Amino acid sequence: MALLYDAVRTATITCTTDVEVWQLDGNIFKKIIIENSQQRRSTELGFIQRVDLFRNLDKYEKLKLLDGLKVQWFKKGDAIIRAGEQG
Repeated sequence: MALLYDAVRTATITCTTDVEVWQLDGNIFKKIIIENSQQRRSTELGFIQRVDLFRNLDKYEKLKLLDGLKVQWFKKGDAIIRAGEQG
């Protein structure tokens, strides 16, 4: 959290052995997070734009739809929807 918000650290970490530590500058971290978010958003929007059900939505509405989506992973053979379930 300190990296994201340029805040005071809330914990102390003490080495119990010799270690090699990698450091990431807060500005670089933020840049990586922003670029990743933009790329993911663009990919998701591209998918939504190919779904006929959503073709009449404008870009703003599609972006709002993306805000409500939740990724779920399934394994081969998993039931995604079951007859009789609510929803």
